[in-house]
Amino acid sequence: MSDVKKYELAERDYKDGMKYADIAKKYGVSLSAVKTWKRRYWSDVATANKKVAKKTKVADRKNDDTQTELTPAEQVFCSCYVEKWNGTQAALKSGIASTKKSAAKKACELLKRPEIQKEIKHLKNVIREGIKVDINDLLKYCLKIIGADIGDYVKWGQREEIVMSSFGPVKVDGKILKKPVNYVDLVDSELIDTSVVSEIKMNKDIASIKLADKKWAWEIVMKYFDLVPNVYQREMDNKRLDIEQEKLNISKIKSVPPPIPAEPLVLQPFYGKPPEDNADNTEGEENGGS
Repeated sequence: MSDVKKYELAERDYKDGMKYADIAKKYGVSLSAVKTWKRRYWSDVATANKKVAKKTKVADRKNDDTQTELTPAEQVFCSCYVEKWNGTQAALKSGIASTKKSAAKKACELLKRPEIQKEIKHLKNVIREGIKVDINDLLKYCLKIIGADIGDYVKWGQREEIVMSSFGPVKVDGKILKKPVNYVDLVDSELIDTSVVSEIKMNKDIASIKLADKKWAWEIVMKYFDLVPNVYQREMDNKRLDIEQEKLNISKIKSVPPPIPAEPLVLQPFYGKPPEDNADNTEGEENGGS
């Protein structure tokens, strides 16, 4: 490495806040050589950056001092709290309290303190940054659930077992008597993928295992890949629209009030004398007819 290359690299270290002695030790030169580099080659910007780096370190040190206001037990309390979100258990695990009643009271007091809240918020952000999960991880898990076969986790069938009595094995004609029995055996957990196992129960000599819900996994995969063909989807949408339109028509019919019935026509009897014009016309018709 040439001297030119060394002082150029050393300038970067100086900008980052490294001291003269550390730079000299890193590049195998004397302290005076480093000072000469600074005077001859390094710009004033490097010196300014050096001051900024020092100020940043001082600010970081102040922040560290602020964070160290919490006692070790209180820091453990915050760590336990963001794991289970149970203040009582966090107080018990951190040793702040020894009984459940006092732990609940102490946890309530701690969670009201601003510095505790700040530390919990900081730990939440750290956890959030550390968790890197995207849609591909979800799909991989769903596909793993869909492809899981119960036969990989359980072995069942029939086998022969010796018939036992209170005096030992039962013998017939000098031979040990056997009988066929049904069996269900779990596969060793070290040989299978346990990430899709949601539940295992053991009741006396009977064991049961439950895998993750395949129906849920299929729904997630279908939503993402759009496995339902567009033709069928349109048909379902049209049927749904027809049903909604029919409901709307029925509601409109119900909302229209019934028509008011017309009043019936009532004929009143006439008891007066008929008009004379009608009488003359009647006589003329009779004479003309004769």
